[in-house]
Amino acid sequence: MPKLTYTQQNLPTSGKVLREQLNNALTNSKMLDDFVEIIRELTRLEIKYDMTSPEFWQNFQAGEMGDNIEWMRWANKYEIYREMYANISNLFETLTRYTLPAVP
Repeated sequence: MPKLTYTQQNLPTSGKVLREQLNNALTNSKMLDDFVEIIRELTRLEIKYDMTSPEFWQNFQAGEMGDNIEWMRWANKYEIYREMYANISNLFETLTRYTLPAVP
């Protein structure tokens, strides 16, 4: 996933420049496609086992799920989901914090 880092020295000079930088980063990334796909995979498992991923994760972490390979895969997918969710949340927080006001 491409990462944009801003400091006082390289802040975008306008909203247009920021949009161009974000567009370039998102164009070169499949982050959202990957995120949607992992959500689909988690949803399939939740429906199959009638349990939400957070419920599964809590039981798995407590050692109540055993070592079935499907449980291992579900745990891995949920960890990936949580990491991706955190990255996307950080991106939106950064956008909210540093977006320049639109100038007519």
